[in-house]
Amino acid sequence: MADVPTVDWSETVPDTDEAATDGESRIRELKKQVREVITVDHKMDASGNGDDWGRHEKVTMEEQAVVPTTVATACIFYCKNAGGGVIEIFCKDAAGNDFQVTDGGALKT
Repeated sequence: MADVPTVDWSETVPDTDEAATDGESRIRELKKQVREVITVDHKMDASGNGDDWGRHEKVTMEEQAVVPTTVATACIFYCKNAGGGVIEIFCKDAAGNDFQVTDGGALKT
C-alpha cells in the first residue's frame, strides 16, 4: 500500500527512560501518524479545520479471509474473493444474512 505513515506506530514510545522534554516532539509525531492514517480515506490537512474535515473521500476495504461476525444492530460491508481472484463487495446484515453487493464492477441485481 502506498499510504504508509512516515513514522512507525509504537504504543511503547516514549519509554520511562525518555526525558519529559521530548514530549513536545512525541505529540507532534503522534498527530502526524494519526493524520497520515486517517487521510488514506478521509479529508484532513496537516493544519487548519473546515466543514469537510473528516469526511470520506473514498472507502478502501481490504480483502477479508473470514466473513465478519454478525452485529445485531448493524450492517457490515466488506470485500472478499468472489471466485476466480475477483474481489467484490459483500454485506452481512443484522440478521446474519450474507449477500454479494457488486458483481463484475456493477451493483448486483
